[in-house]
Amino acid sequence: MADAPGGIARVECYSGSKALETPRAFVLGGERREITRILDRARVANLDGRICERYRVVADGRIWILVRDPDKDLWTAKTEKSR
Repeated sequence: MADAPGGIARVECYSGSKALETPRAFVLGGERREITRILDRARVANLDGRICERYRVVADGRIWILVRDPDKDLWTAKTEKSR
């Protein structure tokens, strides 16, 4: 598997009582990745100061960061850097 760069992603979510609750899979660069585990979920401020939803997830054996900007209804995805 080639190293996947970050970018805009299409995210499939479980919809419960809220519109978009929990991400289940995402498509980045034409490749669908099934989320096998959610490690962390937080509300964070982006560079413009708007509140976004951030998820740390496991997909394809790697840790990914998914961020949803609710004002733009836009998701981005990138792999987490090694620490």
